Amino acid sequence: MYCTLIKKINVDKTEKIKLLINNKSTNFYCVGGDNGFLKVINIDVTRPKNSEIKGPITDPTQLNFTNTLNYHNCEVTHITWNDVYNKLATCDASGTILVWFNRQGNWTVEMINNRGISSVTAIKWSKQGKFLCFVYDDGYAILGTVEGQREWGKDIKEGLYGIEWSPQGSDILMCCKRSN
Repeated sequence: MYCTLIKKINVDKTEKIKLLINNKSTNFYCVGGDNGFLKVINIDVTRPKNSEIKGPITDPTQLNFTNTLNYHNCEVTHITWNDVYNKLATCDASGTILVWFNRQGNWTVEMINNRGISSVTAIKWSKQGKFLCFVYDDGYAILGTVEGQREWGKDIKEGLYGIEWSPQGSDILMCCKRSN
């Protein structure tokens, strides 16, 4: 059995979509691109129980746009969902990082961070959703909590480009640009 879901998303002709990320525990998707373009979409494709309906869902009320998120002014470069707490972290080419949360159907900025020194190369929530880590190309790393508190900042003095959390969320692997 196969299912195909097609839904057009209205985008200004000048915008280019660069990212599409889904929240694995909800029906939310986030689309990001040029000029600060950022939309969160709620796709609800549930059918009534014991439905005998076969084929595509054509009722447009089942596919709901949630919000256009306005804050970024340049290309959105990173999007990551916190599947546990249903929060969204986004970053743009200027290094501005935003954490968003959904309050009664509206997405609101909860935290803003911008060092203004270098660009963000990676951003990732811990598996348990309690921590957010982001790294910069100048080697600086910051760890914050889901509540928006900064736990620590560390200058690695090596250009960083990737991060990965341990399964327990207690360790972070950071990747440097140089091979040593």
